[in-house]
Amino acid sequence: MHSKLSFGPKFDGVHNLDSGEDFLEVIEKEHHSTVVVVHIYKVGVKGCEQLNSCLDCLATEYPTVKFCRIDAVSSGAAERFSDEYLPTLLVYKAGELIGNFLACTQHLNEEFFATD
Repeated sequence: MHSKLSFGPKFDGVHNLDSGEDFLEVIEKEHHSTVVVVHIYKVGVKGCEQLNSCLDCLATEYPTVKFCRIDAVSSGAAERFSDEYLPTLLVYKAGELIGNFLACTQHLNEEFFATD
């Protein structure tokens, strides 16, 4: 995976998205070869904080992947993503959704790490 992702723009850490406009912009305007991973979270929902920590680790390991996070409440996405679907990971490439992982912590142990 490292060799396939070793070209293209490099990113520093996880980017915080503050609005729906920021969300659309990061998906639509990123380089066509860049994979964009967006974590939709809500403070107080089980697993969201831990997944944020995992993304911090993964962003360091995979600098050519653009990792982002957006708070469902402050961005207005809470209407579309209720607590039962959080945390959610959306994966995009060239503006297209290529992966959609709703309530992704249901498939992990109670305590999980970036390697999981």
